[in-house]
Amino acid sequence: MEYRKLSPEEISGLEQQGCTSDNWTEIRVSASFDISKIYKTAFNGSCRIGLVNRALSGSNGEEIKGGIYNSVLRNATLEDGVLIRNVHLLENYHVETDVIIENVSELLVDGESAFGNGVEIDVLNEGGGRELLLFDRLSSQLAYLMVIYRHDTALMKLLKGAIEKYSKEKRSITGRVGSGSRISNCNTIQNVFIGFDVTIKGAQYLQNGTIIGEKDASTFVGSGVIAKDFIIQSGSVVDTGALLEGTFVGQGVKIGKQFSSENSVFFANSEGFHSEAVSVFGGPYTVTHHRSTLLIAGMYSFFNAGSGTNQSNHMYKLGPLHQGIVERGSKTGSFSYLLWPCKVGPYSVVMGKHGGNFDTSNLPFSYLTVENEKTFLTPAMNLITVGTRRDSTKWPNRDRRKGTTKLDLIHFDLLNPFVMNKVLNGIDILTELYEKTPKEREVVNYNGVRIKRLMLKSCKKYYEMALHIFIGDQVFNKIEKLNAPVTMEVLKGLMKNNNTEPEAEWVDMAGLVTPGGQLNDTISRIKTMKDADVLKIENKLLALFENYEIYSWNFVCQVMKERFGITKESLNSDHLEDIILRWKENSIRLNNMILSDAKKEFDANSKIGFGLGGDDAVKNADFEKVRGNYNENSFVKGLHEENGSIETRATDMIKKLEEL
Repeated sequence: MEYRKLSPEEISGLEQQGCTSDNWTEIRVSASFDISKIYKTAFNGSCRIGLVNRALSGSNGEEIKGGIYNSVLRNATLEDGVLIRNVHLLENYHVETDVIIENVSELLVDGESAFGNGVEIDVLNEGGGRELLLFDRLSSQLAYLMVIYRHDTALMKLLKGAIEKYSKEKRSITGRVGSGSRISNCNTIQNVFIGFDVTIKGAQYLQNGTIIGEKDASTFVGSGVIAKDFIIQSGSVVDTGALLEGTFVGQGVKIGKQFSSENSVFFANSEGFHSEAVSVFGGPYTVTHHRSTLLIAGMYSFFNAGSGTNQSNHMYKLGPLHQGIVERGSKTGSFSYLLWPCKVGPYSVVMGKHGGNFDTSNLPFSYLTVENEKTFLTPAMNLITVGTRRDSTKWPNRDRRKGTTKLDLIHFDLLNPFVMNKVLNGIDILTELYEKTPKEREVVNYNGVRIKRLMLKSCKKYYEMALHIFIGDQVFNKIEKLNAPVTMEVLKGLMKNNNTEPEAEWVDMAGLVTPGGQLNDTISRIKTMKDADVLKIENKLLALFENYEIYSWNFVCQVMKERFGITKESLNSDHLEDIILRWKENSIRLNNMILSDAKKEFDANSKIGFGLGGDDAVKNADFEKVRGNYNENSFVKGLHEENGSIETRATDMIKKLEEL
């Protein structure tokens, strides 16, 4: 936009309307500038003013006339169609079109700022050593590399250089308020970059940060929020007295109700209310809702913290140096306690106070409980619960990210190769423990936990059930996606030769599931970049994400060879029919066990507290009115329908195979 000097008549008119300037010659205006909606405002330093009184839209869609009223502007640029009212100081900001700023004490940039980009925080390990650089395009995968791969000096140097380069490009002495944003009833906002469609309403103090918004993924910062050295990505809500320092808030995140966070990151769709987080690596869907909960020095994803959840990372020796890993899909019960260091396997439930260190990463779907102050583990039992199945379906349905780009790369499959690799390890571990443990021993020890010997054999069967379901699912999907007619020649062509060594352990990179070997190759390619930048690194990680199905099928072929002796050369219709029949049998069996678990939600104990003042008939009627009944429950009906679909799919596939 081209600007011109004010005419003497315009200066006179502004002064008559209560406006002042320390030097009117420093004020530039657009060609169509109109003084009619500018009153009682001081213009200081170098200001650029467009046609501010152009119409803009209100919160309810109504048309509002722009203007500048009762405010102080210093070194500010205002585009067409803005409303500035009762702003005590607006300094060093470029305000784009369709913006409303009113009742604000200070909105200023004080010197050169990168607006939270490049801030270094001590994440996962409170004592340092896993420093993470924040920036406004940070993904959970890039953060994972920077936090976990500290031993790779070359990678750390490259990542740090790329982020510092990106952050340097963000440095400016001028802030920005993006088009469509609304800022009202705030105290001090200092050195904060404000993107498109951001609403800040009632914030107490914001310093050195970036708030990203998009047209379809607006961002909200609300009442009483205090934030320093922060990044808030698109589609998120930070509200009701949240306290953030050195904190990254990813896409679609909800934080509020006096939640306190320090040196922590929370990626896509996480939620933090009431509780406290210190040096937390919160991968996607990390959830803590309760006032008495403390998460500290831990890595989590798809996690739900029960009330009173707590961890210790300080042994009162060399400082708070310990850390914990809680792998995807796990939960903690009310007032659970973990003494770091610990590693909890995927989809596990932790209950009670655990005063010892343990590693159960190769025993997924387990219950961790306490008996006589000792940690006991029951393997695989969480596989057959209604909660685990419900969680696996709700996560993709609750993805709040609506913007054009989803920065975090997330695989939602409950049974994925990362988890199944651990299931296979669990089968081997339980087999070995069962074979080597004398029958007279009631309890066996494993990696800091105790397992009752009677559970070894039965729990192994649950792992085997999961394996048959996973293999069958993968085979079904592969055959059903065929474009060519199904022949044995075509089916053999699907199989990999697998003459090479098995892939390294699979990795869950805070949501992205990939083979360790492929990740190592990607890291090697990243390290060869001569001019690395964050976008190029993102593209390398995106390739891992997009090749998930290919890698998963390679894993299936390897398992079929090693566990069932099925190779490309030996494959026949009998093998495939056996896989389909085992899939059907175990899928229906698992669903029926989950249905049995769901039925407990409708038993006599669940009805305690219903039908107050009445007999059993009133109790049952009250319960059904509030909770419904088992047979009409949508989740229950869905599983029954799924069982029918399993029968049909299996029958059709076997018929197709018999025709080969």
